[in-house]
Amino acid sequence: TVVVNSLAMAATESSDVVTDPTAVLSGALMLGGATITPSAANGTDTLAGLATAINTASQSGNLGVTASVVTNAGGSYLALSANGSAGQTLLSGATNTLSYTTATNSTPTTLNLNPGQTGADASLTVDGAAVTSPTNTVTGVIPGASFTLAAAGTRSEEHTSELQSH
Repeated sequence: TVVVNSLAMAATESSDVVTDPTAVLSGALMLGGATITPSAANGTDTLAGLATAINTASQSGNLGVTASVVTNAGGSYLALSANGSAGQTLLSGATNTLSYTTATNSTPTTLNLNPGQTGADASLTVDGAAVTSPTNTVTGVIPGASFTLAAAGTRSEEHTSELQSH
C-alpha cells in the first residue's frame, strides 16, 4: 500500500509586475554564480530577453532554474522556477539589482524578486515505511519498480509475476 502525503513542489520566485510594455531593464541578476546583465546590444533588456538569457545561462551552467514571462490583465512579470532535484530547494543565493525605465518614466524603478512557493520533497509511505523523494517519480523503493505520484491519497495494487522453468 502506498500512501502519498504530499507531492514534490519546485521552489518559485517572481518579479514585481511591469505594467508598461516599453520597460527597458538594467542592472544585474546573479543566480548560482552566473551573472545575467540585461543589455540592448544582446537583446536581453526586456523581460522576455532576460528570461531567455536566464534559461541559456541555466542550461550552460547547470543552474537548475527555468525562467518565463507571465502576462495577465495587470501586466507582465518574470517567473523563476527551480528544476529537478534542485527544484526542492529555495532559489537561494540570488542577488538582484534589476531596475527598469519606460518611455514615459526615465527614473529607474526597482524590479524586486518575490518569494513564491517553497520547494519540498514528496512525502509518502510504502507498506508503512516513510519515504521522501526530491521529485514525483519514485525509484528504488520497491525493487524493480518506479512510479510517478499524481495526487495525495492511498493506492493499493497487487502485482504478481510467474516464473516458468524450461
